[in-house]
Amino acid sequence: MANFAEYINREDAQSNSATREVPVESGVTVYNRDFVGYGANGRLTSAGIATLKLLGMVMGGDTRLIGRSQRTNSTNPILATGVASGKVRVIVNIENEAQYLLKASGALTEALVGSTFNLQGAPGSQLINATPATSGAAGTGQFELVRLAAGIRGTDNTYGVFRIRRANV
Repeated sequence: MANFAEYINREDAQSNSATREVPVESGVTVYNRDFVGYGANGRLTSAGIATLKLLGMVMGGDTRLIGRSQRTNSTNPILATGVASGKVRVIVNIENEAQYLLKASGALTEALVGSTFNLQGAPGSQLINATPATSGAAGTGQFELVRLAAGIRGTDNTYGVFRIRRANV
């Protein structure tokens, strides 16, 4: 299953995003469009995503260190599997105001705008857990729902525009 995440810009429609190249945790596979955070060794991981403090979304990697079969998987290309030396690195969007079109595990409603949510799922198939972490800006979730994106994929009401909460980073 592919990730349903797309970087869509900032609220002010500026596209000056900030990125950082970061090594991947040894033995961890990171997919394109995965949200990632730092693991125990200070390298990136997407394992245990629901409890990670998020750094950002994977946007690319060093193609010299990634096998051809991984790069050509058009559904959800594997960007990198970390190695002990830390030489395998990926590029992560770390922009504070970045907004993402994300799919939730269930229906989103207007009443949920402003609520906070956590990610769920395995690497390569992350979704927003449609049950809010807690209501409002004081919530404990990783993401804040900025607005609904109902109908963006036909009549599907499980899409929303989210941003990573600064308190979580």
